[in-house]
Amino acid sequence: MDLYSIFDNTINYCKSFDFPNTLSNLVWDFGGRLFTAEFFFKGNEGFKLYDSLGNIIYDNRETNIQKVKIKLK
Repeated sequence: MDLYSIFDNTINYCKSFDFPNTLSNLVWDFGGRLFTAEFFFKGNEGFKLYDSLGNIIYDNRETNIQKVKIKLK
């Protein structure tokens, strides 16, 4: 998968990803700032959270993202 950006009516290449066959879902947030890649790892479900430039922010290989609970202060 390749990541591109559009700025001033120009399409720019940003980064290439080599997701293994374990990728099950890829979702962008509504603002386009983050995206989540959901994986299935050897009997476990996990996910990785990326910023809009394709840098990994968080990697969890043991929890399905739908089971993550958010605590607000």
